[in-house]
Amino acid sequence: MRKRLINLLIVLFVLVGCGTSMGTGYEVSDPVQQSEKEAFKFDESEADEEIEDESDLESDASTDQKVSGELIIHFIDVGQADATLFQTDDVNVLFDAGNWNRRDVVDYLLAIGVEKIDLLIGSHPDADHIGQMPLLLDQFQVDEVWMSGVESTSRTFEKTIDKIFEHDVSYHEPRAGESYQIGELSLDVIAPAKLTNDSNEDSISIYFGFGDTGVVMTGDAGVRAEHAMLNARGSLSADILHAGHHGSSTSTSEAFLQAVVPDYVIISAGKDNSYGHPHDEVVDLLVKSGVEIFATYQHGTIIFSSDGQSMTLESMIDQAFMADLVGSSSQSKVETKQLEEKSKVEESKPVPAGCIDINTASEVELMEIIHIGEERVKELIELRPHNTVNGLKRIHGIGDGRMRDIIEQDKACVR
Repeated sequence: MRKRLINLLIVLFVLVGCGTSMGTGYEVSDPVQQSEKEAFKFDESEADEEIEDESDLESDASTDQKVSGELIIHFIDVGQADATLFQTDDVNVLFDAGNWNRRDVVDYLLAIGVEKIDLLIGSHPDADHIGQMPLLLDQFQVDEVWMSGVESTSRTFEKTIDKIFEHDVSYHEPRAGESYQIGELSLDVIAPAKLTNDSNEDSISIYFGFGDTGVVMTGDAGVRAEHAMLNARGSLSADILHAGHHGSSTSTSEAFLQAVVPDYVIISAGKDNSYGHPHDEVVDLLVKSGVEIFATYQHGTIIFSSDGQSMTLESMIDQAFMADLVGSSSQSKVETKQLEEKSKVEESKPVPAGCIDINTASEVELMEIIHIGEERVKELIELRPHNTVNGLKRIHGIGDGRMRDIIEQDKACVR
């Protein structure tokens, strides 16, 4: 699976052109006909029967934590919007679908070779969360769609409903307490318990489990919804928390953060967005808690993997590099960037006790590093200081292939 991830990243780096931002908000048009709404709307009075008849996903009560394969989680950089892909060997679940005025989610999925979406979830009907659902429904085979049940008069929402009808896709409105198993991936719905007709507070919120690892996704749910989740479930301990509402102070309360106790918090937001997301209060709380914080506006697309026992940061894909690749298919350039990204990730981890610090080690120690002989060691020392191990590429004769060997040897480091 790790090899498959690397191959997918290579394909991703040759992606040509993402959608261009055209502002915020969404278009409004006339509501759909009432008869169509009534035909589509989930009947809460027959909830048990509908869940059994209409959902293609098998309800699961298993507590077995053993899994096979790997889970890859893509927190896709989609500007001031949300889109997260959960991917195993045979399952693709997309939680939210980016903004209505772009097609970057579609392009990303195509670039990494996705052909089918087993489950497409729109946490709530705002156009920065369901924005590209109509395009996705046209482009991919989608087995099932989940939405909160809160309606909207936006053109984006109406187009989404139309496409669900057009493609005859199974539809469900999940409620807190429901649990499903999709391949090796478990989904525990933690909100909403019932609708309050507040679009954000009624966001679908899910605990994604893979073996002993977990991710909490809450859409734009606010503090009130978080409180309800805690009352219903209590502990929500997970490896990753996706900060609610793009890091707004309306979400990610201290009590909720303490219940999830994540190792990592992901913030999906646009650079210099007009909402000021993430808000200072939330960032200060996260820093105080000691979690590792990653933000799409700073790190680009953020990719984690899980083997069912632990969560690992795999890559952070710089969107500036993506733009630079428009019109280019240079494989060497792609491999170089991939190597640089892997180097950044590796060097963000704790430095091993026995590593060779390329800024302070002696000539004899440095020559233990693969491809660093008597001639290159002198140049290495002359070029000090090196900011990263990848800086060794400045040495004559150290190209992409040899740099890859050095990183894989895992001896060189910068303290």
